[in-house]
Amino acid sequence: MTLLRKTIIDKIYIFLDNTSFGRDSYNINFPSDGNPLFEITFLAFPEYSFLLNEFKGEIKTYISPGVYKTQDSNTYSDITRAISEILTWSARIREELTSQGLREEDQSEYFNQIDEYIESLKEPSKRFSDSEIEQLKKKLNDLEAKFEDLYKKTIVTEQELNILKSKTDGAKKDLQFYSKEIWYKTAMRGIIGTSKRILSTKEGKQVAVEIFKKLIG
Repeated sequence: MTLLRKTIIDKIYIFLDNTSFGRDSYNINFPSDGNPLFEITFLAFPEYSFLLNEFKGEIKTYISPGVYKTQDSNTYSDITRAISEILTWSARIREELTSQGLREEDQSEYFNQIDEYIESLKEPSKRFSDSEIEQLKKKLNDLEAKFEDLYKKTIVTEQELNILKSKTDGAKKDLQFYSKEIWYKTAMRGIIGTSKRILSTKEGKQVAVEIFKKLIG
């Protein structure tokens, strides 16, 4: 039998009902020994949890995900205030589930392929010829057209579109100043890295892969 009063338990369920997922998306445990007083886990990803305990008259919560770390702990003097944090905790879960930004280790696969491509170039320390510049500018213009299409489909916002286009615009300007090696290591990596971070939907990711193939093709 839980140590918590029924009114407190009701408040917990009310807060869960008011999250974007609803109470049925969580597992709720009330240990009979009161240690902890209760623990909530998100069913789809049990590593996301909300644990509340009492220590020396203070209410303490252990929450994952935290504000900016994977886990936070907070102390409260009022249990209702502590329980209300269920709403912000749930909002952070939603943020984590919708955030599909590429991690550095995921991007390294593409960056390694760029390095391999540079090694295959003839005279990488030389600048691009006029014909090579025109070919790459055409490819970059084609990419901008793809970005515009994603914007029309509302896959990217206007701000994200401007960020993507700023990368291609900069890359076009750098073609006549940088050696092949430097251009691919800077402009190319900038386009790929930014694209993979922004284009997080399934269709967007496919476009990002096409971008990579086009630019080193």
